[in-house]
Amino acid sequence: MDEHNRLVNKMTQFGVPNPSGEARKLLIGIFQHITYNEYLPMLLGANTPVRSLPTGTRTPNSTLPMVFHSFTLAYTLAMASMMRETVTIVPTSNVNLKSIINDATQIDTDVKLASITKGMLIDCSLKLGKQIPCDFRNDCAYSDIVAIASQDTQFWGIPTYYIWLYISNSLPAENLPLQDTAHKTKLLDLYGNPYDIGFLPGGFLETITGPSMLGPTLTKLFEEQFKKLQEGDRLYYEHDGVFESYQLRQIRNMTMARLLCRNVNGLTEVKEKAFNCSSIEVDCSSLPDIDFCEYHCISREWSDFGSISPVCTKIDIQVRYCKSTNPTQCPCIDIPFRLTPCPNALADKRMVALLNMYAIKASKISEFIAYYIGGYNATLHDKITDGFIQWIGNP
Repeated sequence: MDEHNRLVNKMTQFGVPNPSGEARKLLIGIFQHITYNEYLPMLLGANTPVRSLPTGTRTPNSTLPMVFHSFTLAYTLAMASMMRETVTIVPTSNVNLKSIINDATQIDTDVKLASITKGMLIDCSLKLGKQIPCDFRNDCAYSDIVAIASQDTQFWGIPTYYIWLYISNSLPAENLPLQDTAHKTKLLDLYGNPYDIGFLPGGFLETITGPSMLGPTLTKLFEEQFKKLQEGDRLYYEHDGVFESYQLRQIRNMTMARLLCRNVNGLTEVKEKAFNCSSIEVDCSSLPDIDFCEYHCISREWSDFGSISPVCTKIDIQVRYCKSTNPTQCPCIDIPFRLTPCPNALADKRMVALLNMYAIKASKISEFIAYYIGGYNATLHDKITDGFIQWIGNP
């Protein structure tokens, strides 16, 4: 909500006709970029085919962006298996996560929110899939998530594991080729027949051999699901016509770390890769951000320098003008004045250096800026010349 409101204010400052709608569109694009550029490569491997493009756009197609029941169950169980029973609240010791769920008093001040955010960044999640923390498996208040997910596979008519094994990997189920010996034995002892093995137990007990945090079958399922959402969503941020190329370049600057820095008061350092607990800590000020002048395609270029006097007597005073259409929000960088010796004047390096220094000084004198903005070139020329002569007498 804080980020949305901040973006609405930004859009208002830039005179966008529908600031709330444009802010919502940009925020969705930011979340999509973080999901497909940071989170999914961590979950499915750096080279996953659903990773965001580094440049360019995609062409949308007629794919139906539906969510599979099988994915819903597998993803729910996968995320539950990664949850820790405790969370670090800096600088105190670990606190039981179940005891603070839905407790708004844990984050009702900036200090508390920053403390729990820092703890979540340094706490590594559990390894995916093999076990579920006891607090979330056997506690009646939150139900037995494993049992419910397993029952839902039958309620929703999810095919048994051997069907998925064949569809995803073209492998026979008889020998359970993707499980190690210990897990093969457990599955066969439990089910008796490899063709009766449930979708979730079979998928989560596959041996993880590649860069993905999941086994081959669930990796294929997850990639297919996110590919459908990516290709079929007509408003997916990388699709042609959703954002302009210059807007996409700015969205691609965004990271989860930057989002946390901007919305958690008191957070000055953060993991550079927020989803990776082993990532290095960096200062928030070092992280890239959206340049809203670039996002709105507002130029901050200068015009060429031009002399303000047709006759050069002592100093050639040149000025340039900022081309920005919104100079309040997007001022040009650098100074508007340039001072050089007249072409026929003899000047040593010291004089050239003094002229450069005074050009910087003159750019900060409000009287000179007023004449510059008003176009009073003759007066400006005389004022700068006199000011320089006085200044070099006592620089």
